[in-house]
Amino acid sequence: MVNDSFVNATALPVTNYYSDMHKFWIYVFQGAFLLIANALIVGAIAFHEPLRRRKEYILIAGLSLADGANGFGLFTAGLFRNLMILDGTAGTLVSRLQCILTPWNLCFVWTDALCHVMLLTVSIDRFIAVKFPLKYYTFSTRYAYGIVGGTYLFIFINLAMGIGTTLQHNYPEKPKLCYTAYALSDFYYAYHTWLAVAGDMLSVLLYIIVIYISYKTTHQMDHQRVGTMRISAQQLKALQIQKKVTRTLGISSLCTFLFYCIPYAFKMLVQPYVTGNLVNSVIPYTFIVNQLNQMANFFIYTSRQRDLRIGLKNFIMCKKVSEAKFLQAAFTADSSGAANSIVRFCGVSMCRRAATTHPPAIYLLNERGDFRSSGRNSPVTMKDYVGDLYGAYALYVARYPKAFIIGPVILTFILSTGLLQITVKDDLRFLYSPDNAQSRWEYEVHRQFTGDGSNSTILAFAVESSNRSATNLLTKSRADVISRFNEFVLRNATVFLKGREYNFGADICSHMEACTHSNAIVTTFFDSYYSQTPKRDARIRLTYPLMQYFDFKFFLPTHFYGVVVNKTDEINVIDMIHL
Repeated sequence: MVNDSFVNATALPVTNYYSDMHKFWIYVFQGAFLLIANALIVGAIAFHEPLRRRKEYILIAGLSLADGANGFGLFTAGLFRNLMILDGTAGTLVSRLQCILTPWNLCFVWTDALCHVMLLTVSIDRFIAVKFPLKYYTFSTRYAYGIVGGTYLFIFINLAMGIGTTLQHNYPEKPKLCYTAYALSDFYYAYHTWLAVAGDMLSVLLYIIVIYISYKTTHQMDHQRVGTMRISAQQLKALQIQKKVTRTLGISSLCTFLFYCIPYAFKMLVQPYVTGNLVNSVIPYTFIVNQLNQMANFFIYTSRQRDLRIGLKNFIMCKKVSEAKFLQAAFTADSSGAANSIVRFCGVSMCRRAATTHPPAIYLLNERGDFRSSGRNSPVTMKDYVGDLYGAYALYVARYPKAFIIGPVILTFILSTGLLQITVKDDLRFLYSPDNAQSRWEYEVHRQFTGDGSNSTILAFAVESSNRSATNLLTKSRADVISRFNEFVLRNATVFLKGREYNFGADICSHMEACTHSNAIVTTFFDSYYSQTPKRDARIRLTYPLMQYFDFKFFLPTHFYGVVVNKTDEINVIDMIHL
């Protein structure tokens, strides 16, 4: 899922967004489906121990978790954007930092890349499984948790870098619809996009190699006896299960190629050379087509993996399934003509109860592939289910106590760095002004220009030339006009307050030292620039951005804008002066 963007990054009238509303409703449908479907898959795997013990299902759970989070982002993006269009605020300018804090971008900024890099992780896992099958058989679930956790950690490190480059863009510049491209800096967004593209492309290419190796291995197994290959029947059974999982994930990889690689290649090849209605009517739908890749995974997993389908069904019905049921699924799905077999099952939590009530159950697999129990087990209730969950958590804490002591300390330290960015907004201008008020925008422009973060400026003027062919204000005549204008404002500007008239210079500005000296830098610069003193006194240097005046240093960008300097940093041109 890359490039959630329909239009260029400029503010448009709200009427221009109405044509996108049907696309956003598609977002809502796709997001709701992805969120629900992947939550069911993750839940079925997480709450059934036989599935959790399968390495491939841990990877599927990791991929489904990312796809589900992406679904939440799609759902909220489509819903909230349509609400903004309907209430007329879609074109309101906001900062990139505000965009990244929207519910959908909080998901997109990490799932955009994670969903695709996880596909590469799955392909790497399948490559190891078919290239080194007997070695892969010895791997524990710690291996699966490790590569999934490593992928998530890699993405979160990249995300931290991306957010860091976005913090400086805290001024209104993007429409409130907040596409993902608006939430990140331009450089990081390009890197973020190509990381996702590379993940998908490499996963498909690697899976072609996986399919070839799998076919070659299967061909060899069909022409050799188990004894010749020196593997046990149990290992052979595991290889057959892995072969089926590899084929299932191969179909998923094919969907990645069809629904992501081809549409994205079409977009990259066509968009630079075609303009007009085709770009606006066809290209945006490539993003919607991309989501079919993730939606197809749910049907692929549940239609081909019977044990996952059983776990999913019982998770929906809030039933905890015994391991024998999953074994039955594995036997009936992967074996033909199974003979009578005896399977003993005693899971950690089930044995704990069985030890006090009755011995472990013995399950028999008859000729028809059905299981029958030699003993009677009490039905498992939701109370038992929740109790087992808390019991497993307690054992995990007891096994790794240091992690639960050091981990929170490290997390608290990392989160406390946010104190460096904390700001307090207690200005009445913002507390009692509508979000889309013109005064907010005007003050933001003023603040960005002056660096005034305390809202202490009472009256401000931007002075520039009305003659656009001669914009330079650094002439003797214009400097005199600006100086006289400054004096005129102080002497003649009046303010009406509660029916009474006040002189700005005498009644207001004179009571505040900061006000009386607010334009001292401008007058001092002009006096020094058109005087012969700086040429004779080395203590005066009229350089930009810092002007040295005897023992003082003045920061000129507070007042001067559009400045052009020579090789010695002396000012030659000033386009605007802020008083």
